[in-house]
Amino acid sequence: SVVSLNHHGTVKETVGTTFVFPTPTELTPGKTVKVYTNEIHKESGGYSFKSGSAIWNNKGGKGVLMNRAGTEISQFVYISQNVTGTESDEYVEITNDSKSTVDISGYSVVSLNHHGTVKETVGTTFVFPTPTELTPGKTVKVYTNEIHKESGGYSFKSGSAIWNNKGGKGVLMNRAGTEISQFVYISQNVTGTESDEYVEITNDSKSTVDISGYSVVSLNH
Repeated sequence: SVVSLNHHGTVKETVGTTFVFPTPTELTPGKTVKVYTNEIHKESGGYSFKSGSAIWNNKGGKGVLMNRAGTEISQFVYISQNVTGTESDEYVEITNDSKSTVDISGYSVVSLNHHGTVKETVGTTFVFPTPTELTPGKTVKVYTNEIHKESGGYSFKSGSAIWNNKGGKGVLMNRAGTEISQFVYISQNVTGTESDEYVEITNDSKSTVDISGYSVVSLNH
């Protein structure tokens, strides 16, 4: 299922729109599917919330991929843009959802420009210093050009915007340069209902994965 939660991080947080993947739904290695707000695109799976109103909060929020048992296995965060021009307050959030401490020293966050086109190129890269460890449940943020010690104090230190407002892709890579997580954010061209927004899920493993009953949760605010 795909679930949206309203008012993320507030006492008003509630479960919003839900999409249920049909059975069976399998992702072969490298395969990507998309779930649109209210459009059908068969080339990317043909999945849709079929919602007549917008699902993803334009002010920013968080999306979570959960398995059938309701366990979070991946996440992405998208953020509001309050600083015009440089958009220095934008950030990427990384959380350790495992039960063990993870050493992410040397891990990198990479922005990809022109995602999904022949012009796709590697953009700005941030590399975590040594040592950097995430205890279970710990979250850190990497800002475009601000320092917030309460969330790790990490920054790209970029004088210009990193994340394309028209949509793009961010990737978390380990020390060997292997992609271990990703998030895709999209442009909003259909005003009001924003029916062209979507969540993209890719199988980055070497094995086929059955995602029947998996869910994506949007946390707003």
